[in-house]
Amino acid sequence: MKSTSSNNGRRFLLVHPGGPRRDLFDRLGRSDSPPLGILYLASSLEAAGHEVRVVDLNFPRHVDSIKPLLQKWRPHIVGLGTLAPSFQDVMGHARSIRKQLPNDVLLIAGGPDATARTELYTQADIFDAVLFGEAEKSIVRLADSYPTIPQGEGIIPCGQSAGAIPEPLDSDSLPFPARHLLPLKRYRGGPAYKRRRYSTSIFTHRGCAYNCSFCEKSVHHGAMRFRSAASIHEEIRRIRRDHGIHDIRFVDDVLMISKRILGELIDLIRYDADPFDWMCCGRIDLMDEKMLAEMKKAGCYRIEIGIESGSARVLDLVKKGTAPGQALEAMRKARVAGIEVIANFIIGFPTETGEEMAQTVDLSLKTDPDYAVYFLFTPFSDAPISKDFNLGWDDFAPGYRAPSPDYLVPSDQAQDMVDSALRRFYFRPGYILRRLVAIRNPWIIADLAACAGLFLYRRIKNIICS
Repeated sequence: MKSTSSNNGRRFLLVHPGGPRRDLFDRLGRSDSPPLGILYLASSLEAAGHEVRVVDLNFPRHVDSIKPLLQKWRPHIVGLGTLAPSFQDVMGHARSIRKQLPNDVLLIAGGPDATARTELYTQADIFDAVLFGEAEKSIVRLADSYPTIPQGEGIIPCGQSAGAIPEPLDSDSLPFPARHLLPLKRYRGGPAYKRRRYSTSIFTHRGCAYNCSFCEKSVHHGAMRFRSAASIHEEIRRIRRDHGIHDIRFVDDVLMISKRILGELIDLIRYDADPFDWMCCGRIDLMDEKMLAEMKKAGCYRIEIGIESGSARVLDLVKKGTAPGQALEAMRKARVAGIEVIANFIIGFPTETGEEMAQTVDLSLKTDPDYAVYFLFTPFSDAPISKDFNLGWDDFAPGYRAPSPDYLVPSDQAQDMVDSALRRFYFRPGYILRRLVAIRNPWIIADLAACAGLFLYRRIKNIICS
């Protein structure tokens, strides 16, 4: 599919900054997937008659493609996405791009970090404007107004420090993400996040109904907005038709929260002549046995849930709304349905003791999910818990955690706890045998072996260096 542009169409280069650099082992704790946020912006621009190119800096070759695009394709506007963990890289790319741009080309920032920490970008003397919040409409308004920077919701000319938050958008009214602008089959997520060789992601709603205090809702604020089951299914049909991918990951916070829409989607999937595999995110208090059985029949092979902590006090602190005992029951229901589980755990919350961290690791071993992912708590600036405890951000500290008296266990020791949990969970002989028996595709064995080897290498290197 080619981009179309009218006589007045503008050329728009969108750049995804890429995530923080990690070794291969850490792929178990991440899911490489195309930047859907930027691809939604791209499809909105294309629908308005503008021409778009997308560069994803997760791919090293894409870094080298920026200069030729600036010189030969000569975009009118360059948009750079932002992520808090990639702030230093983002600013480095911004300075490099700025030096290569003629005076009539606009450089803008947008995305989660530009929304949460807007003044870092508006006062940086690098960008011309910042887009914040859901930007599908404001980015089109910016392109239509070029070379003028329009005032209004979601756009802040640099030098200013405030602007009106854009209204939440109707999810069903937006064109599907412009996946044709990126090589989908080059995204290789870790083995925990796919079943087939190629997998890709999809959004089914915006917003979240829950109030976990460690979560940052900078972009998709407001009430939950669900897409219709028909729209979701049509997007999946196009992914299979246009890209030949039959493994879908629903990356929404909680697909299972709307039983009506999920039920309608399951009906459409089960009557589909072109079957596919899929996984989604859920919550331990939404694991309904009847619904799980229906999901399994429709091709669901895995659910990702956030157990977060083994301490009831910590769960109350972060407003999770669940209890440790519910995790065991959720795992039982998933096993009865024949659906695998990825369980997420977070270590190092403010005021969390070493004993409470140990309770989290113990619960992960007791629930024994198919994959366990351990995160060091990160104090995202717009998260309520960061504001409540006045937690600072440090680009160069473990977990980006500036020192705080509320971290009862120092960040380097908490990171050691994460590494220890990974070792205890994944290097159990019984677990290794179970995973090998469950593997359906031989290439996953190579992925898992590489992760295990690199983890051992990292452990040995740390021991020698210490």
